[in-house]
Amino acid sequence: MKKLYKLGILLSAVGILASCYQEDDLTPSENGMILRYEMPQGNNAWDEDIAQIYEEYGVYLVYKGLKDADFNRSWSGSGTVFSAALYGGSLQDDEMAKGYVTFMKDHIFAYLTPTITGKTLPLYWYLSYGCHRKASLAGIFEYYQAQDFYNEGLDFWTVCMAGDELPPPSHPAISNEDYFTPVTQQDYRNLKGKILAYIYEQAVKKGSLQIPEAFNTGFDHMTDITTGYADEEDPNYYLTRGYIGKVNGGGNAGSISIFDVQGGLPPTVEETFISYLTTSLWYTKEQIEEAYPTEKYPFIKEKFNFVQQYMKDSYGIDLHEAAEGPTDWNSCNFPEPEPEPEPDDPWGDWGW
Repeated sequence: MKKLYKLGILLSAVGILASCYQEDDLTPSENGMILRYEMPQGNNAWDEDIAQIYEEYGVYLVYKGLKDADFNRSWSGSGTVFSAALYGGSLQDDEMAKGYVTFMKDHIFAYLTPTITGKTLPLYWYLSYGCHRKASLAGIFEYYQAQDFYNEGLDFWTVCMAGDELPPPSHPAISNEDYFTPVTQQDYRNLKGKILAYIYEQAVKKGSLQIPEAFNTGFDHMTDITTGYADEEDPNYYLTRGYIGKVNGGGNAGSISIFDVQGGLPPTVEETFISYLTTSLWYTKEQIEEAYPTEKYPFIKEKFNFVQQYMKDSYGIDLHEAAEGPTDWNSCNFPEPEPEPEPDDPWGDWGW
């Protein structure tokens, strides 16, 4: 029996050592948790901001020491496994690090609370240069997708606003999805909206942001809705019934669109609440009015007002302010991307 007991201890020790495979560079944190990065990563003013964000939200903003392997980390039963799906690296200099942290502090965390993010944020949030992935069309043609906001990592997310020129796609008829570097106020709103909308949606789905029962008053989730242009006068037309669709950030934050509601059974209570919540993060008051005129859709206006007041009263979040963003929106000082070169004239100097 003693031999079996000792063998069990030995096997347990081997298992523990195996789980630490390729983790020799780990650094213990102040609370005993094993980290992959030494924190803080510097003694600059923005490192103090990073420390404050961790203190409040439990997420580390990492801007140094990032390698391709860090962007492809997943876990198996015996240790760490890497794949080659995502690529990225560290920020290039202090000015870039300062700009990224300013963006995270003033454009993202300024419109969050620990209550909302308690079940949502990862352990690490990479501030990355050159984060992209290789994609393929029909498994044949390869092209590259820059990742302005990547949220599928096991224990990390990534925000990336710049990178070197991507390799050319394998066929001239296919285009890469280039890096999205915010320049205008609307650019910053788009990227901010994409990130915040995802966080708020996950907060609702994971239960840290509650849907009030009163929100559902006036909705009918059982009767089919219509969505065609010829149905606008139908009392079951989706907008008349209060179903507004869902704002989508597209491949990058520069391409906002609204996913229309499908005809038939209407969205659920959760889906409907999320649509009002996330649209309030993407669109300013003026943009909401333009998309859903009060005179035409008074029920939609009523529900926007309800959600916005509820978030202010229950969570201390002003969705109007969140949609507008900070008044000093350009304080991140990102360099404006160079204009695309003019394509060569295929007809040359033929004089046509």
